Amino acid sequence: MYLDPENVFANLDAASSTDVLEKMGAHLLKGGYVRDSFVAAICERERIFPTGLPGRDFGIALPHADSSHVIRPGIAVANLPTGVPFQMMGTPDVEVNVRLVFMLLVESPDKQLDWLKNLMLVVKNHDLMQKLVDCDTSELLYNMLKKNL
Repeated sequence: MYLDPENVFANLDAASSTDVLEKMGAHLLKGGYVRDSFVAAICERERIFPTGLPGRDFGIALPHADSSHVIRPGIAVANLPTGVPFQMMGTPDVEVNVRLVFMLLVESPDKQLDWLKNLMLVVKNHDLMQKLVDCDTSELLYNMLKKNL
């Protein structure tokens, strides 16, 4: 997974899951990672197939859109200061207070499962997840991620 420091956001201020997706997506569009259709596609996919996952103390979300909306592969990551409600994967009538968002930019559908498997190994490390949530600068968050992804 390619991680660009420009796509790491510490303390992203967002009012809703859609706000998170729109802010991260707009940045990715400006950076040439995604097509104009990406933001609408990722919001629609999240509405139909929610990606919020509960954790011990906080949730994470793994939003992604179809590869046809991606120009350059990678991952964008944000921590959210107080959390934002996302619908839970597999149980959309339940909300998860998400503090970490891992937005996948997969340009080849056959790689998506491998990326998710690798990311789930990281997500299962509760101590690491807590450290990522506690990062107060994008540089610190990037450096912590770079060592562990």
